[in-house]
Amino acid sequence: MSKMSPEQIQQALQNLTDWRYEPKSGESLDRIVFERSFKDFNEAFGLMSRIALYAERADHHPTFTNTYGDLKIALSTHDASGVTQKDVEMATFIDGICT
Repeated sequence: MSKMSPEQIQQALQNLTDWRYEPKSGESLDRIVFERSFKDFNEAFGLMSRIALYAERADHHPTFTNTYGDLKIALSTHDASGVTQKDVEMATFIDGICT
């Protein structure tokens, strides 16, 4: 998969909720990031578990940060050194199970 331009990423994010683009910074690649607060740890961790099952099947693994009910997910494709359509597809899946 080829790396998306910042303009392509911004265009893709228009159809997603709670996602933002973070350009490359220091050691991190360009990535798209989701942040949301949930009712409690169980709700946030349950969502992480559902995403993990999907990620394993897709062979594409997000970076999770979870503190109690707060969840942050970062997506980028390491092989492409940035954001690809694969990341947008996973973000779309995540959006779908969060509504």
